[in-house]
Amino acid sequence: MRYYLKSTDPLHVATLKAIKAMAGARYQFFIALAREWGFDEIGMHEFGVPHFFCKLAGEGTDRKGPAIDGFKDGERIEHEGRFYFKYTLHGKNKRASELRKQFSDAPPLPPELQGEQYNFGRRDVATVFAKRLGLPNGVFEGNRISFAMVYLLDGDVIVCSLPFNTRTDKEAAPAVIPEGFEEITERAWAAEIDRHNAKIAA
Repeated sequence: MRYYLKSTDPLHVATLKAIKAMAGARYQFFIALAREWGFDEIGMHEFGVPHFFCKLAGEGTDRKGPAIDGFKDGERIEHEGRFYFKYTLHGKNKRASELRKQFSDAPPLPPELQGEQYNFGRRDVATVFAKRLGLPNGVFEGNRISFAMVYLLDGDVIVCSLPFNTRTDKEAAPAVIPEGFEEITERAWAAEIDRHNAKIAA
């Protein structure tokens, strides 16, 4: 089950912007590092480390890119109309180990993620925001797990789609509505996002 919140509270907006800025700083660090290594793009979770690295494939038709010391794979992929060779760091390789050491210079993780080895597989802005405000996230219901979704629209409107479960005592995660938020319908939540997307498209 899910419920939906909206807020224009300046404090909450500032909190979400600060978390997004932390994620942006980490991305900028890792994309700069990847480009130093000769890659053009990376794939990573917002508060993770890169899990793949891509080089533009150009106009050729090669199915695999050139071998790169410390990296494996290199298969050809398409993303948004462009072709890349996709690589991952070797698991056990001297060069890969040397490169991984540079990850430690990245901007720090938010306090909510420090020291945690497992965070239901999510290390993103929504997880940090939910933790900071005490909102439910990573909620089990039967054999499913549901996560918080948090969006900043038009720069000053927050909308959240949040999981909750009050049906089982063992894994209960009741709905939480912090001060500064109002509960809205799913239709209103979707309408806010549609308005935002239409504004961007225009």
